[in-house]
Amino acid sequence: MRIKFLNLCNPIKVTHSILLIKGRIENYSQEVWRKCFEKSFMMVYHQGPQEYRRCEEIALEKLQFKFLVRLHAGDNTLSFDFLGVKDTINISYEPIQSDYGVCLVYVVCSGHDGKFQGPDYEDCGVFSAKARISLGGELLQCIMAETLWESGLGRKTFKLEMDDSAGVKVHVLESSLSVEECWAMSGEELWETIAREIMFSTLKDEKSKYLAFISCTRYTNRAGIKPSSYSQVLRMTKGHVALGGGGLALFGTGALWTWPTHLSQVQKRLLCDEAIDTNLFMDDSAYRGTIGGTFATTLGSALHELGHCFDLGHTGDGIMARGFDDLDLFFTLLERNLTSKEARSLDPCSSYQREDLSPLSIGRSNSFNSSEGSPRFTSVRRSDSISKYLEDYAQKRLRYQNKISSGCFWTSSCALLLSKQKWMNKSECSLSQFQLPDVDMSVCCDLSVIEVRGDGGKVLQYWTEESTCLDLKNPPTSHMGLPQKSLEPQIKPPEIKLKLQIVMDRIVIFHYPV
Repeated sequence: MRIKFLNLCNPIKVTHSILLIKGRIENYSQEVWRKCFEKSFMMVYHQGPQEYRRCEEIALEKLQFKFLVRLHAGDNTLSFDFLGVKDTINISYEPIQSDYGVCLVYVVCSGHDGKFQGPDYEDCGVFSAKARISLGGELLQCIMAETLWESGLGRKTFKLEMDDSAGVKVHVLESSLSVEECWAMSGEELWETIAREIMFSTLKDEKSKYLAFISCTRYTNRAGIKPSSYSQVLRMTKGHVALGGGGLALFGTGALWTWPTHLSQVQKRLLCDEAIDTNLFMDDSAYRGTIGGTFATTLGSALHELGHCFDLGHTGDGIMARGFDDLDLFFTLLERNLTSKEARSLDPCSSYQREDLSPLSIGRSNSFNSSEGSPRFTSVRRSDSISKYLEDYAQKRLRYQNKISSGCFWTSSCALLLSKQKWMNKSECSLSQFQLPDVDMSVCCDLSVIEVRGDGGKVLQYWTEESTCLDLKNPPTSHMGLPQKSLEPQIKPPEIKLKLQIVMDRIVIFHYPV
C-alpha cells in the first residue's frame, strides 16, 4: 500500500501561500477497502521554518483526498501517515518577487460604517470583510497556479501585496459616493466611478490590477416572494456589480458573508448544503440555492472577471464560460451533478466590460502599454528527464480528469494568454521578429496566440504555437469544435473589415466587428 500524490512532485517549489494537495491510497487490500471505503482519515504533520509545528487529521473518501495547506516562507515538510504507511513531501515556498501584482480593495461609501449584508451570527464589519477578501485572494492565487500547471505551463500566478505581518493586504478605499448614490447607479456606472476614484487615490499604480468589493450592496425582499430567476434576484438587489476589464474587477458584497475567514473553513463552507434564506439574503449560487453554492459561484465569478482584466475573452467552456461555478468541485471531492437548465442559461458575467469604458489608464489593460520595457516571453521547454516526463504525464491526466469532472479550467488560448502576462512572469522582450502571413503587420516577439473574437468578446476561434494551420482567411474549426457556418459571417473578406489589436508583445487578438 502507498500514498500517491496526483499533483505534486517531491521536492517542489511554489510561489503562492496556499497549496492544494490531491492524492489517493493505492495498492490497498480488500480489507482496507471494506473498512475505509466510505470514510477514513490520514494524519498530516506540517513542519515549517522557525520551529513551526502543526498536526491535523485529513478526511478521505473512497481512499481519495484533497486538502489545503498554508505554507510559510522557506522550507516546509509535510509528513503523511495512513494506517502506518508513511510518506513525506518537501515544499519550498518563495513569495513572488515582481513589480506587477493584484491589489485587493474594500470600498466603503461616504458616511457608511462599512458593514456588508449578512446574518446576525456573522461578523459583517470591515475587519471581517478584509479577512474574507484576503483569504479569497489567496484562493484565487492558488487556483491560477494549479490550473496553469494542469495546462502544462508551470505554477504561474499573480502576486498579492503583503502587509507587515506577512499576511495579504486589503486596502480600504473611502469613496466619495453615498450609499444612495451607489444604489442609483448601474453596474457599469459604478465600475467607471470606482475606477476613477482608485486612479486619483494613493492606490494608483500602473503595475497593479485591482480586485475591489463595494460594501453597500443590499438585497431586499419585503414581499417575501421566492425569486423565480436570477434576473429577479438582481432586481431586488441594490449596489450590485460584477464587472471586470482593463485594470479593475469590481464586485458587490451581497454574498460576501458566505465566504470564510479562515483556511480551515474553506472546504466545509463549499460543502455546506444549508439553504439560502431568500427572504433575507441574495441567492447567487447558479440555482443551487445553498451557502456552499453561493460561495463557489461568487468566488469563481471573481476569478472570471479577473480573467477579463488579464485580457481574456469569453469561451465556450471553462472558467471564461460558466465553469467558475464549479469551484466546489475543484477544491473538494464533491462529484458533479447534472447542471440545471436555468444554470446553463446564465451569462458568464452580468455584462461585457468594454475596453474603452473609462478614459483613464485603469480602463485599459496595462499590457497595452508599450512604453515600458517589454517582458521576455519564452517557450515552454521540455526536459528529457524521467521526473519531467512523469510530471507532464500527470498534468495531462489531471487536466483531462478535471475537464470531465468540473468546468474549472482554462481553454488552451486562455492559458497561454495568462502564462505570457507580465503579471505572471519576470523577463524581458526577446526582440525576435514575426511576420503575419497575408496581413501587413509584424510583432517584435514570437507569436504565441491568435484569437478571433466576436460579439461580447466571445472567442470564436484561436491558434497557438502548436497549431498546424495559420490561414487567417480560412481558419480551421477543430480547436473550438464550431461548425464552419457559425464563423462565416465574421471571416468572409472583404465584406467585413479586419481589425487588428495588439494586446501583448507576443499575442495578437483579431476582432471582427459585428
